[in-house]
Amino acid sequence: MGFEDNYHFIPKKIYLLRFLENFVLTGGNIRVIPKSISKLKILKLLNLGFNNIEDIPKTLYLPENLEKLELWSNRLKTIPESILNLRNLKFLDLSTNQIEILPNSFNG
Repeated sequence: MGFEDNYHFIPKKIYLLRFLENFVLTGGNIRVIPKSISKLKILKLLNLGFNNIEDIPKTLYLPENLEKLELWSNRLKTIPESILNLRNLKFLDLSTNQIEILPNSFNG
C-alpha cells in the first residue's frame, strides 16, 4: 500500500516496530483509533490528523509515554474524560473537529 492510497486502517506491520517513537498517518480514511496502537510502547507522537475519526474510545488504548497527540481535522464530537489519563501528554491538537462536549476537567 502506497501513501497515495486512501487507506482505511493502520497497517498491522506497524505494530512490529517496537522502537517506533513517531507515527504520522494523515490524509486518509481512518475511522477508529485501534486498540493495537498500545503495542507501540515507546510511542511519543501520534498524528492521525485529517482522517475520518468520529470517536475517541472511552477506554483509551494509547501508549503511556505518548507526549503529543494530533487528531486535527477529523469528525470528533466528544472528548472522553479518559484522555486526561495520558500523564505524559504535553500537546493535544483537536482543532477543526465538530466537538460539542468536553470533559468537565477541561474547565479547570
